[in-house]
Amino acid sequence: FVDLAVRDGSVCGLDQQGAVWCVTRDSQAIALVGGLPPLRSIVGGALSDRHCGLAVSDSTAWCWQTNQAAAAVPASLAFTDLWMGGNFGVGLGFTACGLRTDSTAACWGEGPLGGGSATASDAPVAVSGVHRFVELAVGQQFACGRTTAGAVWCWGKDYEDFAQNAPDILVP
Repeated sequence: FVDLAVRDGSVCGLDQQGAVWCVTRDSQAIALVGGLPPLRSIVGGALSDRHCGLAVSDSTAWCWQTNQAAAAVPASLAFTDLWMGGNFGVGLGFTACGLRTDSTAACWGEGPLGGGSATASDAPVAVSGVHRFVELAVGQQFACGRTTAGAVWCWGKDYEDFAQNAPDILVP
């Protein structure tokens, strides 16, 4: 394997040909994930069996989950890297973010996603502002990015916001 995504209920490995193989705690036999194009990297969501990866051909994000078909993330072209987090409690979903080739960030999944509202989205939402990031980190319905100047900006919900459906905030 050339890349691994290890999470609570599953482990996926990316082989040299770009194929993904996963094993879960419920089924300890390793199985090929069907329906994926060759991938160049993979990530997994904390405490979930959801994984995503980037296609070799066009850097499109593809996501899959145990017992569900893999699918391309709508409008997800030109990502250089992906990060995932979330799914820590009942009713809380995942959040994924990608770094685009122009160093901007876009996120999808449970809101808020950095675009100014608390709405969830299946397609990437551009993070507000003119920030250029070199690295992202994703947690439970929040994310942070480190800029080229070394500043850290965060968006999403903080601990107090989880009881409400507050819109996201972008703070240094």
